[in-house]
Formats: sequence, C-alpha cells, structure tokens
Amino acid sequence: AVTGVQTCALPIFASAAATYDQARANAAAARSGLFPQINAGGVLSYNRQSLHRPLRSPDQPTFYGANTVGAAVGYEVDLWDQIHNQVVAGKAAAQASAADLAFIRLSLQAELANDYLLLRGLDAQAKLLENTVTAYRHALDVVQNRFRGLIASGVDVSRAQTELESARAQLDNIRGRRALAEHAIATLVSVPAPAFSLPRDPTEIRMPPLPRGIPSVLLQRRPDIAGAERLVAAANADIGVARAAFYPNITLNALGGFQSTALSIFNLPNSIWSLGPGLTLPIFRGGLLRAEEAAAVAQYNLAAANYRGTVLTAFQEVEDALAQLHWLGSELVDDQRAVAAAQRTLDMAMALFVDGASSYLEVAVAQE
Repeated sequence: AVTGVQTCALPIFASAAATYDQARANAAAARSGLFPQINAGGVLSYNRQSLHRPLRSPDQPTFYGANTVGAAVGYEVDLWDQIHNQVVAGKAAAQASAADLAFIRLSLQAELANDYLLLRGLDAQAKLLENTVTAYRHALDVVQNRFRGLIASGVDVSRAQTELESARAQLDNIRGRRALAEHAIATLVSVPAPAFSLPRDPTEIRMPPLPRGIPSVLLQRRPDIAGAERLVAAANADIGVARAAFYPNITLNALGGFQSTALSIFNLPNSIWSLGPGLTLPIFRGGLLRAEEAAAVAQYNLAAANYRGTVLTAFQEVEDALAQLHWLGSELVDDQRAVAAAQRTLDMAMALFVDGASSYLEVAVAQE
C-alpha cells in the first residue's frame, strides 16, 4: 500500500517537483558563467544623413549603406570566486529542493501508511463491536426469557436493550470512520473515492524487529535534515558572492567581423576587429555592497539556526517514536491481561445472574 502512493498526481507534490526543476535550471544558469560567452549578429541598413549635419564634409554622400556582420567573445575572469560561489550556491539550492521533494514524497507515503493502519485498526474495532453486538443480543434474549418467566425485572430488560443499542451505535460510528479513512487512501493513490474500496484483512499486524542503531540510521536518511544542511551551504556560498563584489571585475573581450557600405562585405579590406581586457571597480555604491554582504550573513545565520532546529526536532521525533513503541508494547501486554480478567468476571457474573444469585446490573458492569 505504501509503495502505491501516486505522488505525482497530488498538487503539493507537483508544486515541489516544479520548484525542483526551477532550482536545477537556476543552477545551470549560474554554471554557464564559467564559460566564454559568444554572440554573433549583423546589421543591414540604408541611411540618409542630413545635409546640414555638423562637421559634414562636402564629399560625404547623402545616402549610404551601413552593413556589419560580426561575432563577439567575452569571458569574465573569476579571480575572486564570485562565479564559482554562484555555482556552488545554485547547486546546493537545487540539492535542497531535491531533498524537499523527497521529504514531501516521504510524508505522503507516511500519511498513506498511517491511513492504512488506521483503517486496519478500525476493522479490528468493528470486529470487536460485532462480537459485542452478538453477545449483547444473546444477553438480551436471556433477560427477556427470564422476564417472561417472572424471574427478571423490566429494568434488566431495558438495561440490556440499552447496552445492545449503544454497541450498535458505536459500530455504526466505526464504520463511518472507516469510510473516511478509505476515502483518504483513495485520494493518496489517485483513485476517485467512489471507485475505490479495501476489503477487510484479518491478518494481525505485528511490530517488526528494530535493528540496533536505528535512531542514527533514521537521522542520516531524513531528507529534511539533508535539505536544511544544503541551504546552509548555499547561504555560505552567497556570502562569498557578496564579498567578491567589492573587488575589480575583469573581462576579456574580442570582436571581429566585416563592415561595408555595400552588400559585398565578406572580404579582407572590410574586416574589423577589437581585442582587449575590461576592468570594472566599484568606487561608491551608497553602502549597497555592505548591505548585501550583511544580508547574506544574516541569511546564513538563519539557515544555520533552522538547520539546528531541524536536527533537534528530528532527534525528538525519533526518540518519541521509539518511546511509543516501547510503552505501547507494554500497554498491549497489560491490556491483554485485563481483557482475560474481564472475561472471567463476565463469565462469573452471567453465571450468577442465570442462577438468580445476582442482578443484571453486575452483568452490565462486567460487559462494559
């Protein structure tokens, strides 16, 4: 049942998948900065210049063509690891998004498992109440027969009838809750609720053995912890990006092509080229770079705090689950002993009532 969850059809999973795809695309966009950028273009135009254009010489034509075809290559020298940190941040963000996607899938699978176990538990309660209804109906027959024989009172008949109808009402309630659990499972497996049904399964669900070291294994496999750690790594890389903005930005540029006033431009005399580095150094930005660095550091502190909180919560949840398994196991043993004792009490109370040694009230108390 758990492996059959159709997560792709659920809106929450589809949204997480789209976010993951977006994060991967952003990481690819950041990685493109590590490579040279090549662009090609061309312009074909026919122009007319003013007769009174300033500094126009008499021999310049009024009408002329301006045709250019060329290519440009640019490469940013990553001296301060700005682009490298952008790539690291994008990759870490994509990994965090993948962990979020895995966490949602795991949460949906856990929800399906919980709903299935709830349904099986309701089936067990329904079986118990069906047996209870049968026992109460038998007890009512006994009381009615004794009432006809003037051995029991009408109060005993009313009390037995009350117990029977109360048990029937509880059985109806359990059946209604089972229908809701069945509908929830249908949604998780992407089947319309009216077309989905799960038959009763009388097989008893037993607790599987827990291997040693299970808490640490669970923590290592939890995608929410992995996602929180990747967000810390992304925020740390963003600090490097913000600090690199304080230093000069150096680019290597090359341009080459052909330019002419006529259409026949692809010949050596029409060739043009340009080659040289470019440098940009921030001088005054009004405190913008300091603010961006402070924001990156604050984001890192936030991600680190969230990561620590996620780990602490994970430790608590694992320990809570293990504690529940231990104490619920002990509770099960105690309940089984209580059931056996209560059954003996009921058998003795019914025997005393049939023999006329006690009232039906003692039987009702034992049945409860």
